[in-house]
Amino acid sequence: MNNIVTSFQEADTIIDAKILNERNGIVGNTILQRFRVIIDYWDEKVYLKPNKYYKAEFPFNRSGLMVVASGKALNMFTVQFVIPNSPAQLAGIEKGDVIVRINGVATKFMKLADVTSKLQKKEGKKVDLVLLRADERLKTRLVLKDIL
Repeated sequence: MNNIVTSFQEADTIIDAKILNERNGIVGNTILQRFRVIIDYWDEKVYLKPNKYYKAEFPFNRSGLMVVASGKALNMFTVQFVIPNSPAQLAGIEKGDVIVRINGVATKFMKLADVTSKLQKKEGKKVDLVLLRADERLKTRLVLKDIL
């Protein structure tokens, strides 16, 4: 597989780093959706058989934002990181900003996958955001672009 965008979770963002149990990373749904997954618990093996999505292009975030979900329903979306010189930084978005609306839709009705999907659209797509920074509501627009 080529052009896989990866990220590794920092141990200090985990409440109890012991749960990492010497793991090296997380295999996400963008990889697993390309396979039929068979788990053999008895022999401690995992078998992966490519499916029709195996050769599909990998989507990646073109905004420069790393967003985390929190709250009881995991529907509060906070900017954890902004890539320097990315569309997000050019739009004035900062770490700690809470995204409350995307393209006019309240994020409280979204899942993290919905938010991520909006940030993976094609290059040139405009995304309007309403952010909460401290007690101030801010409106901004970012134009997605390839940042690799």
